[in-house]
Amino acid sequence: MTCLDTITSILRHTRPLLGSDVPWISSNITNLKSQLLDLDNLAMSSPATTIDDDSRDTIQRHLEMHKSALAPIGRLPPDVLLEIFWFCMPDPNEDATHTSCDARGLRWVLSHVCSFWRHIVLTCPSLWSTVVIQPPFGKHAVPTLERHLHLSGTLPLHVAVMLSGSDTTYDVSIRRLISKHSRRWRLLDMRMPKIRVETIFSEIGRGALPLLEEVSLECDVSPLLESGLQLDPVQATLVVLLGHGPKHTHRTWFLDSPLLRRVCLLVCPGSGISMHPNVTHYSAIHFHSDGLESILERDQLVELNMIDLDPIHLSIPPITHQNIQNLRTPAVSLENLDMPQLVELTIDDEDLTPMLDSPIATAHTDYLIAFLDRSQCKLRNLHIYDLSITTDKRLLTDVLPSLAVTIRSVGLSIHPIDAQDLVVEMFTRFTRTATSVGLVPNLEALDLSLPESETVVLTPQAKDAIFDMVKSRRNNEWAKVWKAPLLKEFRFDSDNKTYMAELREFCLNDLEKGGLRILKPTRSSWLLWQGPWLDRENWV
Repeated sequence: MTCLDTITSILRHTRPLLGSDVPWISSNITNLKSQLLDLDNLAMSSPATTIDDDSRDTIQRHLEMHKSALAPIGRLPPDVLLEIFWFCMPDPNEDATHTSCDARGLRWVLSHVCSFWRHIVLTCPSLWSTVVIQPPFGKHAVPTLERHLHLSGTLPLHVAVMLSGSDTTYDVSIRRLISKHSRRWRLLDMRMPKIRVETIFSEIGRGALPLLEEVSLECDVSPLLESGLQLDPVQATLVVLLGHGPKHTHRTWFLDSPLLRRVCLLVCPGSGISMHPNVTHYSAIHFHSDGLESILERDQLVELNMIDLDPIHLSIPPITHQNIQNLRTPAVSLENLDMPQLVELTIDDEDLTPMLDSPIATAHTDYLIAFLDRSQCKLRNLHIYDLSITTDKRLLTDVLPSLAVTIRSVGLSIHPIDAQDLVVEMFTRFTRTATSVGLVPNLEALDLSLPESETVVLTPQAKDAIFDMVKSRRNNEWAKVWKAPLLKEFRFDSDNKTYMAELREFCLNDLEKGGLRILKPTRSSWLLWQGPWLDRENWV
């Protein structure tokens, strides 16, 4: 075997790189570089001399092969390379070309780098066990998806499907292809018109989801009106979301899924979707009180996210739930609830900005205070995105002090237009000094959200109060004095990029270097996957 044959074997990983190979490969690299240099010098000193381009290209190619044989990445074991490949996978929400229906996806690109990488990519089913389907679909979409599913072997699948309202040839073929593998679905995220959802589940039939653990179902609004009513877009939205459209039938799609634990139904209430009794995490639109009552009758629930479209008219009897640990809800739903095991509470913004001083708005803080007093729960995480509460001084004087011992994470919407002085007071109280441990002394994570407008202006005093507070919470000396933890995570949600740039320049860049984790702004005001649901960080 020649030296070049050995180099080829090393590059193709049919022979390992040995310690004894390094000296002669290094020597060959030096010789090949010298040959190239001699050719270049000859060309410069004797322009009339004809240099064989093929010979030079051959030497250059051999040099690159020798250098590649010694490259550190060539010595990485397959399992390490696989982890790197996983880390490189893009979010399809940010790059639609990297879906399972597009041959330009990163998995296919990696498989064409070299024969060794190709072998790893094409023989590792776990790399293909996440299936993301969304338009536009090219002419090769179906065979590409079919190959993707084949390479996933027999592993459980994480499936995200987004289909349009038009039932094109590609849509039909793709829908039927993914339905064939329904018995392997483990996580399922469907976003499509209701009629497409109905078609998929009618094709796969009942009992075809034995491995399903988590499902998120979101129906588009515009194609859902199948009653023939002529409505404008606003009316159409209300008809669908409020459940006043065509009468729904009883649906047993998920009733025979014994492993199902996490369910998110962004569909109209009264849709007739039955759930397996073992479901522990539930998120849905609840318009009628009886719907909420029936959900709260599930003793095994540990997490509940309620999207309530008409909270003002919601009325439920007193209910005690002994097992729910994570709750996301509008404030009015707290009026008659008692949850002693609750550790995380998120109160959503109901867009009451125009009526902040009204009795309805001020009652929200009353509901929260009464709920905490009644439940006597030991909250660790409290996120309030209801401006009527965050602009109520009782948040600073009653709510947060009552949770000072246990609370570790706080999220707040702040209203800089009408409550600048309160913003300053709030973050002045949060600020840690040599003489004050600061409000919520054990705070480790802070999430601040500003109204979704680039025109909202924070006064210099308000900005300084926020900046000073963040810096103070990363002061090691004061943390030692008070025997309190440092702030570990910080998020600043605002459409105004100027604020974030100023905050980074003032302190965040330095604090990030010192260990503070700066979280990216959220994509939506509705943080759907907040809490301990399976694979939440990686789900696309």
